Amino acid sequence: MEGMKRCPTEAVHVKLKGICKEAPVCTDKRIMILKPGYMTGHFFGMSVFQMAYRNITDAKINTHVITGYVEVSGSGVQNEPASDWASNSSSPQRRDNCVSLTRGLFSKYQRAAGFILSRST
Repeated sequence: MEGMKRCPTEAVHVKLKGICKEAPVCTDKRIMILKPGYMTGHFFGMSVFQMAYRNITDAKINTHVITGYVEVSGSGVQNEPASDWASNSSSPQRRDNCVSLTRGLFSKYQRAAGFILSRST
């Protein structure tokens, strides 16, 4: 993502793309979820959710027949059930701590969730 600056002492370990241009980026210190574009609720610009691993309590994948989402939980993050078919704030595309995905991405995100959880302990 252009314009994003990171600390020069942070190494990027995981960088993926969701189905609506969301991008989780895992460094050695934190996770960032970048959300640009109309489908994530932004006509211009983007939102950036970031959380240090020490504050993360869970990273789980919720799967359905062909779609799903990964959700990062932690202190200060209120989690509610998300619906892939919703067009409001309960859709994973619009929730800052979620990334929407398809069946083809499930295994990559499973590994990413494992990486996040290994850093959070």
